[in-house]
Amino acid sequence: MMYKKIMAIVFAVFFLSIGLISSVSAAEDKKGTISVYLEEGKEGTSVKDIEFKLVKVADLIDGTYVNDENLGISDIDMNNITTAEALNETASKVSAVIARNNISGLSKKTNDYGTAKYDDLSNGVYLLQAVDVSKYENISPTLVAVPEFNVESSNVNSMNYNISVVPKHSPIRAVETGDTANIAGYITLLVLSASVVTVSRRRMTKS
Repeated sequence: MMYKKIMAIVFAVFFLSIGLISSVSAAEDKKGTISVYLEEGKEGTSVKDIEFKLVKVADLIDGTYVNDENLGISDIDMNNITTAEALNETASKVSAVIARNNISGLSKKTNDYGTAKYDDLSNGVYLLQAVDVSKYENISPTLVAVPEFNVESSNVNSMNYNISVVPKHSPIRAVETGDTANIAGYITLLVLSASVVTVSRRRMTKS
């Protein structure tokens, strides 16, 4: 429940940042930070030493997000994201392009408490992508805007340059175990079927 509330706030802030930032004269030379906080996973997992990669995918220029032309995502409009579903889909698309093209970024590993911090970030949109989750769980890629609107401030023009992110995560499905068991069962059935056919043929021959 707490996670859903946090994500609702994150989505709301991101949409506000994209939809209304053109009306705010943000200090484009002011730097920001992104702090990552991992939630505890299932029993046996660890939030320590989980590696993340942060890639800047769009600059903030005159109140508009302009994609980095070197990334090959010119067909994606960062200024027209209006739903949580669209945000997730866009993050997945951008993440796939970055992974496919082996695009480098700022690498950080979480500490003992599952936190990592990126400092001195220029304004724009960043993709936060997990690199190694073997000790944890699956982590969904996340788009993060710097700055974002400060929803806790009474000032409608208040901007937040210190962003906190709690990445969405889910248990790693035991594909190997489940699929292997299914395949083994299937092979067993084939062997048994073949044996039955062989026995039947022998009986018919003896008759």
